[in-house]
Amino acid sequence: GNLLTPDKVTLYDVNRYIILPFTIENQISFVKALPSTAGPQPPRFFISHWWGETVSDFIKCLERAIIDFRVNRNNKEESRGGGMTEDTPVWICAYANNQWSLSGDITADPKESGFTKAMKVAKGRTITILDKNGIVFTRIWCIFELFLTLVVSQMAKAGENSKDGLWAVYSAHSHTYKNWDEEERKAVGIISGGATSDCGSSGNISAREGAFP
Repeated sequence: GNLLTPDKVTLYDVNRYIILPFTIENQISFVKALPSTAGPQPPRFFISHWWGETVSDFIKCLERAIIDFRVNRNNKEESRGGGMTEDTPVWICAYANNQWSLSGDITADPKESGFTKAMKVAKGRTITILDKNGIVFTRIWCIFELFLTLVVSQMAKAGENSKDGLWAVYSAHSHTYKNWDEEERKAVGIISGGATSDCGSSGNISAREGAFP
């Protein structure tokens, strides 16, 4: 077959060559199988994505999101997911679900699925990873996740008078960020209400999101 190079690896490949072989003995989720993440890992964000995007692009987006949401100075920024670091848990289905027994996470009633439960723990904060061809928006589970984010979570938010919940879309896109200075970046996100690092400034939001493809 064709040689699999790092820039072409997708989650389908990761599942086949890493997750399944690593968990074959106990047949549990990858997260539970790792000693460093065997305990409770409440996610700060729910990650919605398509398995066919490259892992390298996925990582670029997640690294950018961590930087964009690193600021956490008050309750509002806390509710929006501020305070992100490299150690902050996020929910990624491939690693969180037991790939040996998906019936426990992908249920007949989607409202009882592991996806729905994870989003509740993440308080409706969702990051969509947008692949270059937009295939993520053709996947039924990704659309269901958007429904949970944009409809169900917002209804609960209104009923509870909560400030939790937001939708962010990140895409791997190399560009030069220009605001007070210039910086080369590998990904960019558009975020409902802006990122916590924008500090509420419309100018900062425009500068950060301006290169979104």
